[in-house]
Amino acid sequence: MSNSADIHPDNADIFSDIIEALHQAKKPLTLPEINALFPVSKRSGLSSATLSFVREGKIFKWPAARGGACYWSVTPENYCREKIIKILSDKNLTRAALDKKLAGQMFGHSLNHIKTLRIKILNQLIREKQIFEHPPVGFHGKVSIFGTRMADPRLYFSNVKKEFETICKKLRKTGIPNEMIYKAAREVLMPDEENAQTRAAKPSIAKICDQSPETCAKQVLEAIIRVEPAALQQVLVSTNSLRLAAGLTKEIFDRTIIYLARQEKLFLHEHACPDAMTDEDRNLLVKDDQGNYFMGVVLRKGA
Repeated sequence: MSNSADIHPDNADIFSDIIEALHQAKKPLTLPEINALFPVSKRSGLSSATLSFVREGKIFKWPAARGGACYWSVTPENYCREKIIKILSDKNLTRAALDKKLAGQMFGHSLNHIKTLRIKILNQLIREKQIFEHPPVGFHGKVSIFGTRMADPRLYFSNVKKEFETICKKLRKTGIPNEMIYKAAREVLMPDEENAQTRAAKPSIAKICDQSPETCAKQVLEAIIRVEPAALQQVLVSTNSLRLAAGLTKEIFDRTIIYLARQEKLFLHEHACPDAMTDEDRNLLVKDDQGNYFMGVVLRKGA
């Protein structure tokens, strides 16, 4: 029977203990599995506290396993998002191939539910320009593939190049010099107004923050809420999206994230297998001075 000494769901320390345990877990856990992570002296009221945090949207329910309903610190949607990015960073895939890869990684989800999640999340990632569609190549291509990098336009111009070279040979035989041929091609393919737009376009450059760590930290915390308003309910926020919103250089952003974690303002979500990533993709993650890589953050209560 519970008494006044039992864990109360409003207790911030208990929430931190549970959420940190779930962050360390490699999969969703049942209530008995969560309890088993704690000493016997701290188990009283853990299950009721966990369910309270579920109702408050701070811990998330997953499909039932053999031992009953499961719970985790990340929503199925955010976990699926993370997995899609990871899978497509390794290899470009069709929608069907991506669904097969997800099938073995989305704990407890049916194939139909996985497909529904994939449709929604893949479309979001495309809108955010974190995932890119590659149209079919050549006459035999029928299905788009998807990846974390844009398609190489050169792949789509192989036939155009051959045709252009054929035209150039015909024109040269009539005495037309190369300069006239290339000038005509540029005018057809890149009209003056297009050239003007190209010259006017400027690449966006991350703002360099030369202010104090506290000022940079404030900038990042404000960006967290802009990127994900539900972050106040401890929803995971992608570091890639956050860095763009914060407008900081990679080096300063990484230092600020680690600073906030040490100030107990953030939980860091560590990448499970950074060694399997390419150097380019791994360098997009937040890295601490111990060589650990992080791909997401969770705002601590009261931060």
